[in-house]
Amino acid sequence: MQTRKKGDNGIVAFKKIGLGMEEVVMWSKVPINRDCLMSRNGLLFCIKKIDAVPKRKFYMKKLLFILLIIPVFLSAQNTDNIKQQIATIQSQPDIYYFGVAEGKQRKETDQKALQELMSKIYIVVSAELTSSTSESGSGEVNDNLEKVLNTYTYGRLPDVQQLSYKTGPIFHVLRFIKKEDYKKIFENKKIEVCGFLREAKENLEMNQLGKTFRNYYRAAVAIEALQEASIMFENKVYTPEIIFDEIRCIAGDIKVELVSNIYEYETRYIVLDFSFNNKPINDLNIEYYDLHDFISQKTNSNLVQLELYGKEYKDMEKLSLKIDLKEDMYNSYNEQTKILSRLFDCEELEEYREIPLKKKKVIKIKPKKRIIPELNIEFVNNANCQVLDKFADNLFILFSMLDNECLDNESIFTDDKIINRIEQVIDCNHTKLLKYPQEVSINKTVFGWEARQFGVSVSCVGFPTRNETVVIDFDESGNIYNFGYTINPALHELFEAQGTAAGDWDYRQIAIKFLENYKTSYTTKNIDDVETLYSDDAIIITGKVVKRTKLDKEISTDFSDEEIIYFKKTKKEHIASQREVFKKNRFVWLQFDTFNISVAPVDSVYGVSMQQNYYSSTYKDEGYLFLLIDFRGDQPLIHVRNWQPGEWDLAKQMKLENFRFY
Repeated sequence: MQTRKKGDNGIVAFKKIGLGMEEVVMWSKVPINRDCLMSRNGLLFCIKKIDAVPKRKFYMKKLLFILLIIPVFLSAQNTDNIKQQIATIQSQPDIYYFGVAEGKQRKETDQKALQELMSKIYIVVSAELTSSTSESGSGEVNDNLEKVLNTYTYGRLPDVQQLSYKTGPIFHVLRFIKKEDYKKIFENKKIEVCGFLREAKENLEMNQLGKTFRNYYRAAVAIEALQEASIMFENKVYTPEIIFDEIRCIAGDIKVELVSNIYEYETRYIVLDFSFNNKPINDLNIEYYDLHDFISQKTNSNLVQLELYGKEYKDMEKLSLKIDLKEDMYNSYNEQTKILSRLFDCEELEEYREIPLKKKKVIKIKPKKRIIPELNIEFVNNANCQVLDKFADNLFILFSMLDNECLDNESIFTDDKIINRIEQVIDCNHTKLLKYPQEVSINKTVFGWEARQFGVSVSCVGFPTRNETVVIDFDESGNIYNFGYTINPALHELFEAQGTAAGDWDYRQIAIKFLENYKTSYTTKNIDDVETLYSDDAIIITGKVVKRTKLDKEISTDFSDEEIIYFKKTKKEHIASQREVFKKNRFVWLQFDTFNISVAPVDSVYGVSMQQNYYSSTYKDEGYLFLLIDFRGDQPLIHVRNWQPGEWDLAKQMKLENFRFY
């Protein structure tokens, strides 16, 4: 008897069942005659009916012969198609750049084809540039151009396609790219350079000098990869030389002051104050010499505390410093920047300082201004908090536990959530209060009060020690209910001024605290905390791929259907993926650079965008992060998280304007 079965893709299959055997006929997109077998390339083969078992061997041999000959025929047909495509491309030199090579080793042959492709591009572009430059400079222009083009060889040139086939032992390879696509590469590079310059200027306004140096350096290196080796930005021409001079000029104006220098318990404690234009520096990378090697140290505040352990530092008379003017402490430049910096004779950018180590005691805040004698902290209580004394007692207990890395007094906390967070802080980030005198602001919040900007040191295995600032929240009883690593202090001051002027500081304050909570949840690798940040039907965007689930009916996007299909993760998928990331990494750290908060037309909904740097023990990247946050419920929730790595084109970055609100 004969049966029919419909497959998942609508394809019909036939089965013929004989005496003691079963024959499965191949899948076909059209109904098949019961005595025929149709192959995928449309060839029709006749098969006799199988009436008895003795004919089985003859049939199987015949079927085996058919199945063996089909791939040979398909391969020959495919080779002919590839040859025809290659001939078509070679006949259109006005549309394509291409390179052809033959050889016995596939990889080497492919590289030869790429080199021939780039040599043809070099001849054309070199002629264009030479015609627009003086003869005296043409040699240098052509030399640089050859280096530029070489950076895009060996598979690094985007949009290069390949066609290949094999005849006997010989591989035949064609590498090609449309001329219009090649021009787009340099146009995209110009957009990227302008993005670096724009970020550098914004960083400089905030005295974030580490990020300023980083973005200026990347801009200079990327300009080297432009055919013109210069770019116009905000009515000014930039070349690598001009940018390097700007970096040196900024570095030369950095002032370093010795705040304190003491040696006790076989440990030397040094505190330095960094300033620029008479204002505190909010971000900087340095390296200090510990008599053996240069040690990396990062600070997100103007004060840096160094600790040198051992008797050899008892008679230390000076401290040698290097200021990192490339800001590549975490080795997080992309591959192309690294290649370009090696390829070109980039400037040696280093700023050395020698700090005489005069004996200088740690300045103590006057006893009348210190609530807790053991803490060198002055509280600025502009919020008229009535439980500050009780909070200060709890604060002393908290920092003692962090210093000893032992959580042995849970009575100072409000609930299990904050207890779990502090446990994660101890396990993941080894956070300790710095010894220099600190001024901490007490501010009123929706749920109580906050104590903002404690200077702390943070260290993780495999990650350089850095100085950070933290904010600690407490309730009307003085008990602690939250602990978070802060955004940059200068950014906080800016947003507070903007919120006060706009009359919506309450919501902006919540938005900032939410982001600090977001940062701390990830850096403490607390997956339970991360899960509470997202609504159940959020749009989770990773890279350039997003999947739409369901938004509040009052919110929709202006993306086309194709773009929405292109987006890729649900909350459940994101949390599962993030859980594995936390398990595999010894540390995870987020750092926010430029920052913007936008008000949506729907009450209590905000769009927050920023440049984010992500570091972990197995992966690092940077890019543009956008969060659509809803504050209408009991707890703020993320409806949309969009992460676009390496995206510098403002036109392609997701913003609040991409959403329609009803």
